[in-house]
Amino acid sequence: MDNPIKQLIKIILFITWSINLTSCQYFTMKEYKYDAYASCDKQYQITVYSSSFHTPNGFLPLVGPTGTLGGPWGSGGSDVVGDGFNEVPKDLRIHFYSETEDKFYESTFDLPSEEIEKLLQEESTDPLRQGKTFDDSQSGKVLKYMKYDQIIAGVSLGGEVTVWMAGMREQKLIATYYAKEVPNVKWENISEYGTREENMQDNMNTIFSERVKQEIKNKTLPYKLWQTYKEKYNWSFKLTGTNGEKLNEMYFKMINAEEESIYSNNPLLNNDPYQSRAIPYNLEPRWQDASGQKYVADIMLREDIKYYLNKYHSEIIKDQNPQDFQEEEIFKAFNSLDKNKPIEILFKVNGSNKECKVIVKQENKEIPLTKIIVRVFKD
Repeated sequence: MDNPIKQLIKIILFITWSINLTSCQYFTMKEYKYDAYASCDKQYQITVYSSSFHTPNGFLPLVGPTGTLGGPWGSGGSDVVGDGFNEVPKDLRIHFYSETEDKFYESTFDLPSEEIEKLLQEESTDPLRQGKTFDDSQSGKVLKYMKYDQIIAGVSLGGEVTVWMAGMREQKLIATYYAKEVPNVKWENISEYGTREENMQDNMNTIFSERVKQEIKNKTLPYKLWQTYKEKYNWSFKLTGTNGEKLNEMYFKMINAEEESIYSNNPLLNNDPYQSRAIPYNLEPRWQDASGQKYVADIMLREDIKYYLNKYHSEIIKDQNPQDFQEEEIFKAFNSLDKNKPIEILFKVNGSNKECKVIVKQENKEIPLTKIIVRVFKD
């Protein structure tokens, strides 16, 4: 007969096995509607090969066998695979060639699966979608509108890999990883044409911008740029006017590729609490005056008209984002303030609601933003 210690060990092993089996069975049964994508900053091209998000019983490829990623960094896509139903991803296996660095990177990263699953379970808070269903042509099923339906991997210099969950006017950064450089990768993994040296020469001659070419020659590639974009500040927004104006909706994009929407069904819309957020670059407040007339402002926190045009005419605008957000007025304004104190972004509309000024405020200091584009329309 086994002694008590052996019996206890057997019981513990059986319980552990049972828990693992139950957990595995749960994962294999639970599927969510989402697709996987990858992107990079188009100035710093990335070519991926044999890369995918892996679930307990399958995988979602980021591209085909090989492919140069599109941009901008953090963007999703529209290509879909199968019916779009997948288990919660457990890891990301990524292999890529950084064109500007002329380096290969490979790694496998464990994903925060529990957090991802919670996000996939969130229903849309958009009043036009909340609690409603739609006919999904991809799966042929009737589905609820959910808040998140994409997982995105963004690849940048130095092996940096960022992962977001995204949906309609929503995007949340969930993890950052760093892939390991690998020295000896066969060029055939990337291309069946030419050599590695010929590829680099072609990039220098015809692909890379003058700025990037100088960075390569001077060994000044901006490895920490995307880390800088992820820095958070404690800020909130507020609308002020002279005719009883109040917000109906607020949407903004941030330089870390996150997006946030706050709707009229959120009691904090007109009393936004200070929150840890990255610096915004595109803001879209919607409001109404005392008479009930509604307005919307499209605010691009940069001066070059091409970035505003890209939103509506992306097919004719080559560069969707500035080469460096650090050069923008909003970035300089935030970084001139005390990072340990809260910041307000004020939208000041005039009496006719035809103009909307944007001011960055901290305590008694106000910084009017002038190198921006603002368009106000009746909604």
